[in-house]
Amino acid sequence: MREAPLRGRRDVPAERRLVSGSVDAQRARPMKFTTIDDYIRALPNEAQPIARRVRATILEVAPEASEAIKYNMPSFLIDGAPFLYFAMWKKHIGMYPIYVGAAEFEDKIGPYREKKDTVRFLLDRPVPYDLIALLASFKRAHALATKKR
Repeated sequence: MREAPLRGRRDVPAERRLVSGSVDAQRARPMKFTTIDDYIRALPNEAQPIARRVRATILEVAPEASEAIKYNMPSFLIDGAPFLYFAMWKKHIGMYPIYVGAAEFEDKIGPYREKKDTVRFLLDRPVPYDLIALLASFKRAHALATKKR
């Protein structure tokens, strides 16, 4: 007989109910963030400098971007429209939405592509901040081009 999912069951301790790899699940308590600073402070100590550097890398490429929390993860907006999100997971950094681009772009990003709109950078390897800058630049250019239409 299959065991019922743990999420939401009251007879199971909280630390077993949340079964995803998210930061919230690691801490075994649901959290709602209101700022990116709050999000980063809630991360495990070893993940905080990585998240800060991801944030700084995005803002270096898109200095006009504003910040917000959308879908309970850091998001970056141009003229109020989100163009890039990231999330720190137990074993990787997720960046969203990263749609398929030109061949040259895909040659660089392809090895990290998880789904058609997701890129993952595993935390057991050096974080490729240069590729994060490339992604942010690509997404920024697309957001600005869309805005001018």
